[in-house]
Amino acid sequence: MAAEGTDLAQANFIVYCRRQALPLPAKTVAEGVHSDLERALSLWGEGRLAETLQALETGLEAYSGDSRYRGNLDWLSMQPPQQVSAVSTSRELAQAVLATRISRL
Repeated sequence: MAAEGTDLAQANFIVYCRRQALPLPAKTVAEGVHSDLERALSLWGEGRLAETLQALETGLEAYSGDSRYRGNLDWLSMQPPQQVSAVSTSRELAQAVLATRISRL
């Protein structure tokens, strides 16, 4: 799949490497929104939180239309979202509740 050379294929290969505890492939010019997010999540999984924060903020700047970067930044910093939609996913609702509870401690 990664041989296809698309950003999504590369992102899927990065996920595969993470799950199999393999080293991540070198960054390629074909990488974009999906691969960059997976690389940021890989940093998070390694406990490299400052680098994760930087990668997510950089991604948010570069891909402002992709809400996954904002959502992951909110989880990382445990900031409650500005608003919660009536059709939010269970993940979004859980994050809102946890962040609100933590902010009140």
